[in-house]
Amino acid sequence: MSVKPTILIYNFTDRKRKNKIQAFCGMHGIRVKMVAKEDYGRAIRTLFEASSEVPDGDCKQEVLESFDDEMLVICQLGRQMDLLLNYLRKERVYIPLKAVLTPVNQEWNSVRLYHEIKSEHEQMTGQPLKK
Repeated sequence: MSVKPTILIYNFTDRKRKNKIQAFCGMHGIRVKMVAKEDYGRAIRTLFEASSEVPDGDCKQEVLESFDDEMLVICQLGRQMDLLLNYLRKERVYIPLKAVLTPVNQEWNSVRLYHEIKSEHEQMTGQPLKK
């Protein structure tokens, strides 16, 4: 999959937080895509594709559950990832649920990825995710 550096963002309702992410990405040539709840059933890899159309052969799974926590998924950032993470830390934009697209998770849907990284976060911190 050949994809431009892209970040998927989920459930960012605070305009200031979302604007900080979009401003950084705009300055660094990173595409930002806000994922709508109706796309939570699509394979993560398809969400990174330029078109918002569901590709032929993509099985969109019916999603019976959703989530409201903010989540960020990163693809093809390379060294820009360190710049992004440092910027978010400096700007105090705390996003505990972050993931990078991998060969393992690229076929998962958003809900499955959410549950996986939420569980990992809770195991690493020893605490439930704070809202």
